Amino acid sequence: ETIIPVEYRRHIYINGMVNDTEGNFVFDTGADNLYFDSLFYNNGNFRYDSIAVGMVPGAGRDIQKVKIIINPVSFDFAGLNYQTRYVAILSLKTILGDFADGIIGLDCFDNKILEINYPLKYLKVYDQIDTSALCEYNMIQCQRIKDRLYIPLTLNINDSVSISDRFLLDLGCGSAVALTTPVALKYNLEELINDKARYFSKYRGVGGESESWFFAAKSLEIGGYKVERFEAEYSTDKRGSLSSQMYAGLIGNRILERFDLIIDFQTSCIYIKPNRNFSDAFIFSRLGFSFVDRSETLGALIVTGLFDDSHADRCGLQIDDMIVALDNISLLKIDYKCLEEYIEKANSLLLTVKRGESFLTFEIVMSQILKND
Repeated sequence: ETIIPVEYRRHIYINGMVNDTEGNFVFDTGADNLYFDSLFYNNGNFRYDSIAVGMVPGAGRDIQKVKIIINPVSFDFAGLNYQTRYVAILSLKTILGDFADGIIGLDCFDNKILEINYPLKYLKVYDQIDTSALCEYNMIQCQRIKDRLYIPLTLNINDSVSISDRFLLDLGCGSAVALTTPVALKYNLEELINDKARYFSKYRGVGGESESWFFAAKSLEIGGYKVERFEAEYSTDKRGSLSSQMYAGLIGNRILERFDLIIDFQTSCIYIKPNRNFSDAFIFSRLGFSFVDRSETLGALIVTGLFDDSHADRCGLQIDDMIVALDNISLLKIDYKCLEEYIEKANSLLLTVKRGESFLTFEIVMSQILKND
C-alpha cells in the first residue's frame, strides 16, 4: 500500500513532480488523464517537441481550445509514477485559483483500490482489497462507462419530488449535487421549487460560462445513508457536461467529504462509511458571489460568479472584479488557510476592489441566499 498526503480545499490536491517541476494537481474523477495549467506549463520551461491543438469540453457552455502535448510525460508523486503520451494544457487557475497547477484523472489509479480520507487528508492506494477491513462500510455497485464512474442515489428535492438515478462521481466538483438541464426540465423544477436563487458564473469549468439555480434540497440517500438538508442546484445550460442526458447530475465533494470512501476500480464498487463530518449542519451560501484566490499571481481574489439579487449583486459588485483587500487588510497578508473561515464567520465584509484602473469599496452584508426552512 502507498499513502499519499493531500491538501483539501473543496478539491483534493496531490503534490507531484513533472520533469523535476513541482506542482499541485486536483484529483478529478470527472477527468481521465493528466492536464497542465497554462501558467504552470509556461513557467516550468518544459521542452516538448510535438504540440497539437484540440478542443476540450467540460462544465460550462463552451469548449475550450487548447494546446495538447503529444509526447511521453511522466508524473511522479508519493513514490508512484504515472505516464501518459498526451497532456492538454488548460486555463485552470482562472477556474480554481493559483493553487491548482493541473489535474490528474481516473487513469492514474486504473485497476487499483483507492481509499480517500477527507478529515485526515490522505489517499491510500492498494493493489488488492482487504475484505476484512470493509466490515464497517456499505458497498455501492457503480457503473463504469468510458472511464467515468456513475453512482446510484436518490435525491429528495422536497416532499413531492424525488429523483432516483445515476450520478457522475465527480471529485473535481467543489459543490454538493448539481442536476443536469434535461433532468430539471423532466421534473419541471422551475415550477416545483419556490425558494431558489439564480447563479451565473463566467468561469464555472473548462467550458466557461454557466447558469444554474440553487435550492435547499430535503435529503440525499446514498449507500444506505441519508444526508439531510443541503444546498443543491439545477442547471439551465444547453451545452457542456451539465446538459448531458447520460446521467442525472454530479455528486461532488460537499457531500463526499462526509464519508470515508474506498473506490475499487477493479470491480467498479464504492464502499462508504460516515466520518466525523457526517452530522455537521450544512453551511448555506451567505456571501452572494463566488471567487478564486489569485493572490499569488495577481494579488487579489477574482470574482467569478454572482447570485441574482444578493446584497453583493445589488451593491454593484461585478464578475472579474479584483478584490485586493478585505476589511482594509491586504489579501497578501491573509493566509489562504484562514480565508474561508474568516469569510464564513463575518456578518459583513468591506471589499476593496480594483476594476480596470479604478479602486472601489463595497460593504457586503452577509445574508442567507436561500431560506433553508
